[in-house]
Amino acid sequence: MKIFQLVSNYHPVYPSSNQAIYSHVAWLTNGLVARGHEVNLFASGDSETDANLFSITPLATSQMGISENLRRNYFHLLTSICYARAAKADIIHAHFNISNIFYSNLVTTPTIQSFHTPLKEDEKIILESFKTQKFVSFSLAQRKQMPQLNWVGNIYHGVDTNKFAFNPTPQDYFLYLGRITEEKGIHFAIESAKAANVPLIIAGRSYLTESYWQSQIEPHIDDKMVRYVGEADFDKKI
Repeated sequence: MKIFQLVSNYHPVYPSSNQAIYSHVAWLTNGLVARGHEVNLFASGDSETDANLFSITPLATSQMGISENLRRNYFHLLTSICYARAAKADIIHAHFNISNIFYSNLVTTPTIQSFHTPLKEDEKIILESFKTQKFVSFSLAQRKQMPQLNWVGNIYHGVDTNKFAFNPTPQDYFLYLGRITEEKGIHFAIESAKAANVPLIIAGRSYLTESYWQSQIEPHIDDKMVRYVGEADFDKKI
């Protein structure tokens, strides 16, 4: 099967990326290649993949020191090149919320679209016009955001249990791992940990432009019940 994988060129795709979308795409792409499929990955030029790599920038645009507007334009340019070559693919798998959706109806090659982040209200307005396209959820709960979309499959994220191995004797703490932003609900994790009297370790990137960190997270960090250990790379996650 000839498969196009399309992902933002904002970060590079590689298996040990600490950007979850990009490591997921790396594992999925390499797994499809290993199964004998012909896979083309549309991503940043510094991505690492077993597939054929198509890019328009030598580096991830977040590393190029360019404006947000130019990064967005490079992103759309990559998407347009993917769809310009759509006749060479049996299927396109897009890992966006709405950015590729404006191109999907322009070609006969079907697109399946995976949502990696919660849907924002302004995205829902656009998606309503494209609700008959093909969407894949990562959980059945995710579909509740827009049950009227044409959900064609539910595929849970795979986990490499050789790396993320079961530990029968864990240490006595809870762990939050991910972006420190309000939609993730870390304040509920703090509340729950305190109620259970179990220490909580928080690992992830905070955002200085958001008041969430200052107002709801930082005041609770005491290095005893609640610890913050910064952003974790792949090895630190394990």
